[in-house]
Amino acid sequence: MEETNKFLAGLGLAGDYDLISLAGSTKEIANPSDGKIKEYIFSNIGVSYNLHQARKLIIIHHSDCGAYGGSAAFANAEKEKEFQISEMNKSASAIKEKYPEFDILKYHAIIKSDGVDFEKTN
Repeated sequence: MEETNKFLAGLGLAGDYDLISLAGSTKEIANPSDGKIKEYIFSNIGVSYNLHQARKLIIIHHSDCGAYGGSAAFANAEKEKEFQISEMNKSASAIKEKYPEFDILKYHAIIKSDGVDFEKTN
């Protein structure tokens, strides 16, 4: 979490964001298990949007995410990254459907022994 806070500060957002952090990140938006968690996430997004006038949303997925079975669930790091990007794109589409005014940025965080690299995705 400390690395994420540093990263967001580097984007000029230090102390100026609402953090919605859940295990599995946006997995429940892309592929909801029962809809309750997705509803909870959208409720939080709605508060940021309506009460705090947030118009930028940053989605961060990370390598070796246990909610997706960790890195071992993928043939290699590139396949894992491709999958994570696909999940972020699905989630971004669902969010844009409800909140079209959001500027959505997506980052894939690669966890390494000496820190975390954040890569912007399309």
